[in-house]
Amino acid sequence: MCLARAAVSVVFIGAVWMEASPATAAPQQLLDKTVTLSWSAQSVVRDPNGKERQVRNSIKYIIYISSLGRLFEHSSRSLGGRTQGGDVDPNAAKTKIGEARGLRFEGNRLVAYRGYGGGGGSGAMRAVATFDSSYSSCTLAVMVGKENDRVIKRQGFDGVVREVLSVEISGTSCSIQNGNAFAKKSATTPQGLLEKLTYRAASGEFSVVWWTMCCCPKTPCPAWSTNLCKQYSKPLA
Repeated sequence: MCLARAAVSVVFIGAVWMEASPATAAPQQLLDKTVTLSWSAQSVVRDPNGKERQVRNSIKYIIYISSLGRLFEHSSRSLGGRTQGGDVDPNAAKTKIGEARGLRFEGNRLVAYRGYGGGGGSGAMRAVATFDSSYSSCTLAVMVGKENDRVIKRQGFDGVVREVLSVEISGTSCSIQNGNAFAKKSATTPQGLLEKLTYRAASGEFSVVWWTMCCCPKTPCPAWSTNLCKQYSKPLA
């Protein structure tokens, strides 16, 4: 695993930025690799009753770049022992709570975006991982900003939308590792096989070998793979 240089940045709420850099294909050097982004956000928020308080969130993005260049995301935020997040459909324009999302390459940068408006709030977050010329290490910058000069608001774990008065970003980290971090479980177990098959199928990399092993009618098919075989009724590769 290659760890990036540690960086600390402070973001004060200001005018939102929206760069118009064109999306590009995933760099060949990052295919079949996992990029992990993480940071902490110390915020001052205002509850609906007017009370102001400090909260500290830990945010993590685990992003697998498949051999075909597709981006698979597992994102989460943690607060006070609670964690909210999960896997995100690569084609989804919104998260499960309705926030706008984006994930793409812009040259040697991997950009993750969240728009809080869809979740009942306003404002946006932009995390940019910048890779070195060999794509063996990366650094991370995280920015939070207003949308059309409106007060930033975001939905909390409890579903309540609160004003965000200030944000301090610290502990930014970017790391790269070989392979698919989502498929760490042993492929000798049914669950491990199922996870590996699911990700390979969803990324368009469901090989004929895997198909023959688990979905060929002439081959005994374990019960746990039945639903997967129904979903992908023919080999995708």
